Amino acid sequence: MSELNWEHLTTIEGRLNADSLSACLQAREIETKLFQEGYGSLVPLSFGPLSEVQIFVPKEKYAEAVMLLNDFQEGIDDRSSENEGEGDRA
Repeated sequence: MSELNWEHLTTIEGRLNADSLSACLQAREIETKLFQEGYGSLVPLSFGPLSEVQIFVPKEKYAEAVMLLNDFQEGIDDRSSENEGEGDRA
C-alpha cells in the first residue's frame, strides 16, 4: 500500500472561497487538491454541507500552508470587521 502524500489543510464553505484560497497557496508554489461532494459541485451552493470543499496540500508543504491559511483567514476577518464598522456611521 502506498503512503499518502497529502494532508488535509481545511474544509471551507463555497467553491469560490476554496478556489480563492487554492490560488493563494498555488501562488506560493504549494500544490492543492480540492474535493467536494459530487452534487455540490453540480449545483452552485454557497452554504450548507453540500457546499463544503476539502483542501489538501502535500505533506512537506503542510506547515507553510497552515501559516498562509492563518494569514488568509485574518484578512477575511479584517475585512469583515471593517464592513461592520461602516454600518455604524450615519
